[in-house]
Amino acid sequence: MNAAVCKISSGGVLDNLVISFYQTMHQYSYQTANLANKIFMTLFALEFLWQLTINKIFVGDIEKLWVFFLVRSVLGILFAKYLVNIDFYRGIITFIASFAAQIGGFDIDFHDGMSSIFAGVTPSTLISYFSCVADVVHKGADSTGVMSYLTIKFMLAISLLLFFLVLISISYLLMEVFIKTYFLLYVGFILTGFAGSSWTFNYWQRYFTQISAICLEFLTQCILLGVFKMQANTWIGLLTNANSDLDNLVGAFIQILGVALIFMYLMYTMPRWAGQQLAGEVRLRMSDRMTAMSSFMAGRA
Repeated sequence: MNAAVCKISSGGVLDNLVISFYQTMHQYSYQTANLANKIFMTLFALEFLWQLTINKIFVGDIEKLWVFFLVRSVLGILFAKYLVNIDFYRGIITFIASFAAQIGGFDIDFHDGMSSIFAGVTPSTLISYFSCVADVVHKGADSTGVMSYLTIKFMLAISLLLFFLVLISISYLLMEVFIKTYFLLYVGFILTGFAGSSWTFNYWQRYFTQISAICLEFLTQCILLGVFKMQANTWIGLLTNANSDLDNLVGAFIQILGVALIFMYLMYTMPRWAGQQLAGEVRLRMSDRMTAMSSFMAGRA
């Protein structure tokens, strides 16, 4: 939208709500990381002792015991460094989100809590879009007499309410991705501790699948938001050009409302489809590798 006609701003109530959620989740990151590491070390030590006692000493397989110690030690160090490291998963999300932001035409900075990944299309800026559109529509409707075009004005009022609900729904979908990401990263991180044992390794696999899913949701949502932003930039011009005639104004606004409805539906379905279907493919491709890894950890390979 034209900044000279309409001011679009972020940092409103909805943005602050997401920031507050981030700050709350981030407070738990230290405790979560400590707990995950304790779970990992406990499970790794228990399985190490089990394999050493049952599969090596009891069966008399002690000829290459040094190999067992070496392999398990290297495996434990690698897992502790990468799989039970919150920066590893944060780096994956940031990398994919940065790539997606470039496609969508945004900048990204994950250090400020909210992040500027949706710069110009944050949840609060969507309300600014509504305010701009509503102002132009009201000016066009108020230019006629109080009783003139009464039916059309009533329809505009109902349509504006629907338009507000549509933009609120899109705002919620934006907030949902951020909130799920923060919860998964800072609270769900506990599940990485279960990578310490072949008995519980599938819990880590599910966690990594969810990380893949949220990355794909980011990617899809950024592409949609890039298109949405380009469309929204034309709204004020479209309404201003039609402002001299109430019938034309109604037609332009209905067109805008239709576009917003389409984007609301796409924002609801496309990221979920990408997260479920494509991440499901990632999970299937990983299954054989993870089964082999689990067998290796259990001393069966």
